[in-house]
Amino acid sequence: MTSDSETLTGDIAASCLPVFTLDRELRYTAFNRAHAADMKALYGVEIALGGRLADYQTVAVDRETAQSNLMRALAGDRVVASAYSGEPGGERYIDVVHVPLTDASGEVIGVEVRAFDATDRQAIETALWESEGRYRDLFDSAVEGIAETSMEGNCLRANEAVAKMLGYGSAAEAAAEIVDSAHQVWADPDERSRFAELIRSQGTVLGYECRFVRKDGERIWVSLKSRSVPGLDGEATYYKSFVEDITERKRVEDALRKSEAHYRRIFETAAEGICVMGSDHRMTLVNRRMADMLGYEPADIVGKKVESFMFEEDLPAHQEPMTERQAGLDGTYEHRFRRSDGSILLTNVSATVLTDGPGDFAGSFAMFTDITERKRAEDLLRRSEVMRNVAEHVARTGSWRWDLDPTGFSWSEELFELFDVDPDEFDGDVISALAVRIHADDVDSFMRARAAGLETGEAPAVEFRVVHRDGSEHVLY
Repeated sequence: MTSDSETLTGDIAASCLPVFTLDRELRYTAFNRAHAADMKALYGVEIALGGRLADYQTVAVDRETAQSNLMRALAGDRVVASAYSGEPGGERYIDVVHVPLTDASGEVIGVEVRAFDATDRQAIETALWESEGRYRDLFDSAVEGIAETSMEGNCLRANEAVAKMLGYGSAAEAAAEIVDSAHQVWADPDERSRFAELIRSQGTVLGYECRFVRKDGERIWVSLKSRSVPGLDGEATYYKSFVEDITERKRVEDALRKSEAHYRRIFETAAEGICVMGSDHRMTLVNRRMADMLGYEPADIVGKKVESFMFEEDLPAHQEPMTERQAGLDGTYEHRFRRSDGSILLTNVSATVLTDGPGDFAGSFAMFTDITERKRAEDLLRRSEVMRNVAEHVARTGSWRWDLDPTGFSWSEELFELFDVDPDEFDGDVISALAVRIHADDVDSFMRARAAGLETGEAPAVEFRVVHRDGSEHVLY
């Protein structure tokens, strides 16, 4: 047998992995010690130059596999086959490479077979496969929607969450049916184009809000967190997105926006003055009516303390309601303010306490009603009543107001004396009081006069007698 060192170069001869060459009849033309040792270990044979490989392989399956790979190599193909050596404690993965051998004219004259240790590569591939498996599990079971989309808009992959979000029965169904996300998923295809351009230029896009279309045509709002995934050339090949359904949040935001707009209209057009004060009693927000009541522009008031518009002598009385509000108590008060022209503004103030998150005092919301004219009218009426009572006492006359409701009746002080009725005992029953005091013979004429007044609007003059408690009779007109 020819020595392998005579037929193979030194580095190949010294290789610890099998290397051998065959001619077109698949006879050995060279081999190294490692191959000879393997054949001895596998088949119990001593190989020799010129021997046929198939004659040494006693296992039919091995022979058929080798024959197939070698014939492909003789046809001009480079063939790579993998093998596994399962020795306990020494597991190895081997790549067997079949390379066609050619002459000067390029004709295939044989095959060179080399074995390479692929154990490390196989370990890396196994780890990668296991990592991809874990990623697939996370991808498919994630609560948040995840999708992978080509730069052209094709859905490459979608998890169950995003499929459900878009109204599909499964992730597989979504991936199969969504072939053009720009027109099937995006409500606005042009926006999808703008988004894709952002991905290309920035690589990452966070919090992008847009509208998607479900399978049933319903539109939903989503927020996208996306990043591009580059290929070997560094160019983006597809992008991965985390998709969040924010339809309900958008609905709440829209309702809040409408509510705030409605509140703003009420705030600005209210007939009462309105202001919001902080915990330091500085006005942070005032409406137009409040500014007009004080004779200023809103900007002239905001930031100032409400006390700066009050009369100095009223500040001690203001301290009590201020303390109550700080204690968390709402209330209604009357306050006097000085307008910009120096005139007096009398207000009825209804204040509501505002609190922060922990529930501490944060300020107050107050509505101011201008009661200046009402107070002036009440004061004039009070003075008028005083003057009327004085005049009636001097003239020995009295007056009453009797409404259509029999109990809606009021007497002046002098009238109680003229009818000899004790004010403290008068229960408001006018009919009973008159029946007791008017002379029995005059009751009918009195009641007829009253009835005529109710019917025509003008009561005729009437005279009648009143019997006092001491029995004396008095004629009243």
